[in-house]
Amino acid sequence: MRKLLIFLCIFLVSFCQAQKFFSKLQKGLSKSITEKSDDLAGIKIDAGMIVNTYPKSLNPNADNLFLQLNSIWPEKPGNLVYVSLMQRTSFKFVELTGTVEIDGQPLPDLGAGYYGMQVQEIRPYRIHIKSAKGQEVSFTVNPVEPVKILEPSSVKLREGFTVKLESSVPDIPSQVRLLLYSKPSVTQHGWSGIDYFSCKPEIKVPSIYFVDENNDWDFTYARYLVNGKSWLLAERYRIEIPVTDSAASGPVKIVSRFMDCKDVNVEYPTVSANIARTEKPEEGVKITNQSIMVEQKDNKRKNTPGYRFYKLFGNGGAIANIKKAAIICFNVDVSELEQTKEELAWIDYEYGAHDGQLTIDKVKHYDVITHRFPHLPVKVWDNYTNKIYGEFSSMLHQDFGMEVIPVAQVKSAPSYKNLVESQKVYDYEIYSTTYGGLKKYGSHSLSQAFTNLVITQANLISELKVDALIFVYYDITMDFDWSLNPVLRVDINGAPTGYETYETKMFLSGSAVAHCRPLSKTELNNPKSDILDNAVDDKALFAVFSEAVTKMKREEEASRFYEIIRQK
Repeated sequence: MRKLLIFLCIFLVSFCQAQKFFSKLQKGLSKSITEKSDDLAGIKIDAGMIVNTYPKSLNPNADNLFLQLNSIWPEKPGNLVYVSLMQRTSFKFVELTGTVEIDGQPLPDLGAGYYGMQVQEIRPYRIHIKSAKGQEVSFTVNPVEPVKILEPSSVKLREGFTVKLESSVPDIPSQVRLLLYSKPSVTQHGWSGIDYFSCKPEIKVPSIYFVDENNDWDFTYARYLVNGKSWLLAERYRIEIPVTDSAASGPVKIVSRFMDCKDVNVEYPTVSANIARTEKPEEGVKITNQSIMVEQKDNKRKNTPGYRFYKLFGNGGAIANIKKAAIICFNVDVSELEQTKEELAWIDYEYGAHDGQLTIDKVKHYDVITHRFPHLPVKVWDNYTNKIYGEFSSMLHQDFGMEVIPVAQVKSAPSYKNLVESQKVYDYEIYSTTYGGLKKYGSHSLSQAFTNLVITQANLISELKVDALIFVYYDITMDFDWSLNPVLRVDINGAPTGYETYETKMFLSGSAVAHCRPLSKTELNNPKSDILDNAVDDKALFAVFSEAVTKMKREEEASRFYEIIRQK
């Protein structure tokens, strides 16, 4: 008995030390990615109000990764208001040189770009932020309507379950996020999100959320859920993006949440769920518990085009739901139009002697051969850009029924000006432009996923009244054999799936490549205005892209995962 008590004491001490270690690690990380700034225009502002918080004991990390809200999170259900500041163009928190106020009083600085406090009254609160430069922005944080979990009392992962909610204001449109209590390790516990739903009296949660396509539940996040006595959390939320002066501050996003926590009994599945698709995926399709990927290997020798496109299950959207889309960027980049190669010209033999023996050394001489694509007028490239844009947008309409709105409408959207543009270039070896005066927009980065881009995309979808935004990158390079190789990279994104900044609906991402015939000397020596039409097989490239999207759609229809997503 004494040995057991000693063991338990050692275990508890180790457990507490581990918790302290992870806490210090998180706080250290937050300090390393925090910087001071007095420029409010370069800052993205997130604000929110959380009403009826869950008990702090259920999640010591207090709802955010770097623990900034930990110091104000109530031990028992309570309310709080917060503001977070982050750089618009990088993943860095901002310590503002200036003031952050709530109803005319200072909002306490929590460190690492966060300001917040507990509040007693559930009412609107006015936030005012002013930088040392004199830039100012004000907005109101409003509480969202209440919600209460009535059922279930038992959660059976293998069978799925129904959540019944009570709302005092059911007619006001809002969303609700459902989460289950989880415990990934001895030292860590908190919440695992199930999904976001429209707030309505009954929400069905099918078992497909807790299994993968191989009928195996254990390889999903479900294995971290607490078996037996546990908790279900409902967060009713509303997102507001107020119109502010972009010269005075960066974009503002307000997320108001009302929480309700209910004790439930969670039952693990004891055998394979056997509810996913039974047929094997078709050739060229890979399915994991996280994504669908369609691919076809290209072969230059056989002039065979190829592609690789994927989408994630967690925030994936069904392509069939895209009825109206906006092409936000259509970049055309041509490079490597000069290629060099060394070819053996002749061989010399040098004779000598070493230790009384005749020596012969072979010396190889090489010529450097340069192949340079003809210098074409800018108008030729521009005409080609116009042509392929027309072909691409027509293909989207004819093959998938997508209505592509005019470029002029895209450029007139108020939030379009917030996209940061890359430089356009044209010289002897490089041609870089966009269609119709669209901004030349670069590929998405991790920092952009957390900052200004996602808010801008959400605003554009709302302003343009479209289902998806399409980003097109069309690259052309030349091989030494005078053949041009086009590569089509496409990202198709939708509206945010929830209130987290990085949770944006993803319809498709990937690239396709085509191989073209070498040009003849006649074509190169006397380039005509239609040389690009003959040199680049864009029709084959768009056809293989269409094939990839069609294959992806077929897999969506076959996958039980998309029974959920198709309803969104």
